[in-house]
Amino acid sequence: MEKLIIIGAGGYSKSVLDSIDYYNYLIKGFLDEFSRDKEHLGYPILWHSLDDVEEAEKYFYFIAIGNNQRRNIWFDRLVSRKLRLINVVDRSAIISPEAKIGNG
Repeated sequence: MEKLIIIGAGGYSKSVLDSIDYYNYLIKGFLDEFSRDKEHLGYPILWHSLDDVEEAEKYFYFIAIGNNQRRNIWFDRLVSRKLRLINVVDRSAIISPEAKIGNG
């Protein structure tokens, strides 16, 4: 099972948790720059920066931030460090055959 870090411990992360493939991913915890809480939705908030994550390359990441600009900033940070992003698609989603789903 792959270890997953969710970036962003806000409202959007609830939807992400509802849609995660729990057969393939074990949620290690959250990374959130602004939260001072110890946990979110039953999972620990372990980090506030990518620099806090030891052996960051051993994890997978999903950016659960609703703001497009902030999400893009995080995407660029992860890509620049060559870290692995996953896609989260709810099993009830209907995806057009014309849709293109990129990394992360």
